Amino acid sequence: MKSRPKVHAPRTAKRPLTVLTVKLPPAPPKANARRVQQIRQSLGMSQAVFAAVLNVSIKLVQGWEQGLRTCGRGELRMLQLMETHPTLFQNIVKTSTPRH
Repeated sequence: MKSRPKVHAPRTAKRPLTVLTVKLPPAPPKANARRVQQIRQSLGMSQAVFAAVLNVSIKLVQGWEQGLRTCGRGELRMLQLMETHPTLFQNIVKTSTPRH
């Protein structure tokens, strides 16, 4: 079994981060069908690529964009991050030469 490499994030605090030592972020904004579609299109992603980046099914993305399904709290946070840090998500996928 492969072991995962240790990740060392830089920290300035000497104490653990707890609800007593940090200011918690507000809840992410709600997302209607149009907003989900706008975020996806602003990233230049198809529904299939968008679904893969979020690790959800294409059917779920289609449901969001048709207004048939609503985003969960974690998904709303990811959409918020996609809006504020688009290159982070664009860098997740690598482009290849188109197939003919």
